Amino acid sequence: VAKSMAGAMGIMAGGAMFIGGAKAALDFEQALINATAAMPDAADHMEELTMLARDWGIESGVGAAKAADAIGYLALAGYDAERAMASLPVVLKFAGAGAFDAATASDILTDALSALKLASKDAETNLANMTHVADLMSKASVTANTSVEQLGEAFLMKAGSAAANAGMAVEDLTNMLMIFADQGRKGSEAGTLAAATIEGLKKSAAKFADSNLNDVIFDSNGNMRNLSEIVEGLTREFGHLSAEERTAALMALGVNRQAMDGVNLLIGQTEAVNNYADALDNAGGATSDLAEKKWAALSQQIGVIKQQLVDFAIAVLGPFLQGVVAIVKPLANVIQAVGRWSESTNNLIPNLMKSVGIAVSLKVLLPLVATGILFVAKSLTKLMFSNPFTAILAGVIMFVNHIREA
Repeated sequence: VAKSMAGAMGIMAGGAMFIGGAKAALDFEQALINATAAMPDAADHMEELTMLARDWGIESGVGAAKAADAIGYLALAGYDAERAMASLPVVLKFAGAGAFDAATASDILTDALSALKLASKDAETNLANMTHVADLMSKASVTANTSVEQLGEAFLMKAGSAAANAGMAVEDLTNMLMIFADQGRKGSEAGTLAAATIEGLKKSAAKFADSNLNDVIFDSNGNMRNLSEIVEGLTREFGHLSAEERTAALMALGVNRQAMDGVNLLIGQTEAVNNYADALDNAGGATSDLAEKKWAALSQQIGVIKQQLVDFAIAVLGPFLQGVVAIVKPLANVIQAVGRWSESTNNLIPNLMKSVGIAVSLKVLLPLVATGILFVAKSLTKLMFSNPFTAILAGVIMFVNHIREA
């Protein structure tokens, strides 16, 4: 008995593993098809895309299907196969560093590059820019009171385009957002505020070309200074003034209220800006470092083992299921054709089956009914003649029913 139970349990476990593996293989195939649907040149790189998703699905622990989803989001952002393949490792490391899913990581990075006007059709250039932006955001998230998602929201909410139009380096914009975050202004609110500050200062400084504000914002060549120099200059020019005096001085220079709000948050932050500038200067590799630290966790390593088993299922059960489909599909086509032919002949097959069913039912049920009636009749007859009183009672009941019917 014990051996039989063990065998049954083994069969059940094997069946469950087969079903789970088959589902994983099918999920990956569908995810890859969905991901490459919007990628015109995917057909020329399908094998490379497949192996890249499988390899990085294991490396990152997210799984091949989720890695394929990330490729899909890159495709939706307009990436061709070459740029998507180059970007996928950065996207998955960024997801690991920020502890969010691959789809979110892809969205944040592609949106940030577009907002900052750093997206490029050249795969190598685009990869360098994406890696740099990812490193800056990762470094900022562990240095200041902000998160990667909040920085991404800020870049997208006007700050990225404002900085790009003003010629401000992405490092300086990130630094400004870190300063704002430490004072409670984060996400889309910080992005709107940063955009207003950058555009307001640039416009006012250009309008009052002979003012000290112009010297604070622009260098001798007319280029915007770095944030450390700007904050130092703003603090020097306006930091000693009272709130009322500062407001009056800035308004006299044409600085609007929203830009003034940002200026007030920057004044007096020279030391913090310099410290953040040093941190951002050394941000190279921050995304990889954070991702590797999180991937080293035991739970993550267990996840990697699971994905290795899934990869086995993709490699073995995927082709097996394709073979099954190749065999069963023609048979299914024949069955479908027979069904359509039956419909074209006034449902000949269902009618034949119905007739056969009726005949079988009659052959089986009629003898049973006849036998039952005979049994009841015999039982009643036996009961009546075994006891005269029963016979008399039956006769009385029959007579009464006859009178009632008459």
